[in-house]
Amino acid sequence: MNALKLTLGALSLCAATCASAAPALVSMSGGANATSGSDQLYGWRFTVNSAITVTSLGAYDDDRDGMAIRHDIGIYRYSDQALLASLTLGAGTGGVLDGDFRYEALLSSVGLAAGDYVIVMTMPQGNADRQRIMVDSFSTAPEITWTDGAFDGGSSLAFPSTFGAFTPGMFGPNFLFEKDGKVPLPATLSLALLGLGLLARTRRQAA
Repeated sequence: MNALKLTLGALSLCAATCASAAPALVSMSGGANATSGSDQLYGWRFTVNSAITVTSLGAYDDDRDGMAIRHDIGIYRYSDQALLASLTLGAGTGGVLDGDFRYEALLSSVGLAAGDYVIVMTMPQGNADRQRIMVDSFSTAPEITWTDGAFDGGSSLAFPSTFGAFTPGMFGPNFLFEKDGKVPLPATLSLALLGLGLLARTRRQAA
């Protein structure tokens, strides 16, 4: 019974933790959907105001019907251009749709200290997916301050060379995060597995 309680408690904690993840870009309005005329990189620079943990990366799904192709997405530290987190968002309706963005969870969550960063995604030439450019108004989470748009040419994920593109706002990639101090997802899963193991052992001993 104790093992069962531990398992249920861990799973409940896991569900609460997953539900608590918040988007960096909360809302946007105005502007226009656009695709790329050549292989390009789109993204935006931002400041983390207080330490956070990034759990998922995602991209704009304009019709909320899935991605037409796969896209590489990454977060770079602005000061030294180091790639801190990355994944490939697959084509189709996989992952999690939250508002106008579709997300995939990182294999391991990544902590970001207060400072400046860039999130960017690949946009191959003429693909059917869209990004939102020249957005009239938008809002971010309190822990995040938008700085400007980021842009470059190329087919591979890389630190962008141009900032201030497509003002006042340009959004393709986005991310989900948790405030520091919350129980990370891997820990809750470990507790759940431990509880299941204890439950199985208890049942074997009782048989």
